[in-house]
Amino acid sequence: MIGMFSARYIILFFYSLRVFNLIGQKKILLVILSTITSYQFFTENRKLECRILNLIKNF
Repeated sequence: MIGMFSARYIILFFYSLRVFNLIGQKKILLVILSTITSYQFFTENRKLECRILNLIKNF
């Protein structure tokens, strides 16, 4: 439950960044995202990880 909540929050976070068009901080966000995904989502929810990474590719 906690993992799904944080995942939903991360998706909303990156969606809001896309709305505000903060492309300058993309590399920092990718580092944070890769750390979070490897720590939490890699073993828990592979589909969700792919969904977040696809969201990043659409920047």
